[in-house]
Amino acid sequence: MVVIRDRSGWPLYTVRAATLCGANLHELHLYEADLRGAELRGADLGGAYLGIADLCGADLCGADLTEAILDGADLRGALLAKAGLARAHLRRAQLNGAVLHQARLTGADLAWATLEQATLSGAVLVEANLTRARLPGADLVFANLRRAKMAGVDLRGARLYRSDLHEADLRDAKLRDADLRAASLDMATLAGADLRGIYLDRATRIAAKWLLVVDLGRRGGVERDLRAVDLSGANLDHAELAGADLCDASLRSAKLRWAVLTGADLCGADLRAASLQGAELTGVDFTAADLTGADLRRAHYGATTVWPVGVDPALRGALLTPR
Repeated sequence: MVVIRDRSGWPLYTVRAATLCGANLHELHLYEADLRGAELRGADLGGAYLGIADLCGADLCGADLTEAILDGADLRGALLAKAGLARAHLRRAQLNGAVLHQARLTGADLAWATLEQATLSGAVLVEANLTRARLPGADLVFANLRRAKMAGVDLRGARLYRSDLHEADLRDAKLRDADLRAASLDMATLAGADLRGIYLDRATRIAAKWLLVVDLGRRGGVERDLRAVDLSGANLDHAELAGADLCDASLRSAKLRWAVLTGADLCGADLRAASLQGAELTGVDFTAADLTGADLRRAHYGATTVWPVGVDPALRGALLTPR
């Protein structure tokens, strides 16, 4: 007999050891249960309540966890290959090093979950919620992430080779050094995403606008002709844009924090709601530029900086650099 206990040792449920694999635990209440290393391969846990349960190292391969409540559960190192997790609740769950190869996670809620170095190759995450989830170094090769909600997700160094990110919301995502070769990002939202160092190839499907952002991160934009380009919402933090011609460019809501824009031409540029915190603005020509709502705090400017009529940089928090 196996006694399933909560973390305080209180018995919750008793089953025969042989019945755990393929066991019918449908809609069972196992809040805070201690199931470390449990053999639950092929078990029916659909709708089960496993909030804050300890499933560290558990074998749940092929298990049915459809609509199960696993918020805050510890699933580090758990085996979930080919498990059914459609519409499962996994908010703030710990899945570091877990194996979710070909797992079915359509509509699952993984907001704020941690999946560092997790294996999700071939997993189906259509319309899943991965808002602010942490997946640095995760394996998402061939993963289906169509229409996934991924605002603020951490995918630094993740492997997304041949992944499907069609219409995925990747606003403010951390994608630095991610492998996106042959990935599909058609109609994906990448406003504010950190695209520095990402790996692309000719098979990668991504809008030309974001290809330019990637190129500016790699080669910089010093003295480049960028007249009238659309860089709205682009993350250009720390970008080297000294002397660049950005006349009439669209930089609305762009991130230019700590960017070097010394001597750049921004005449007529749209900088509404852009973030220029800490940027180097000495010698920049902002004639007729729209700086409505732009954040100029701690930006550095000089006597040669030309501001639009009505803009007082000092009142906006910018700092005058002494000669």
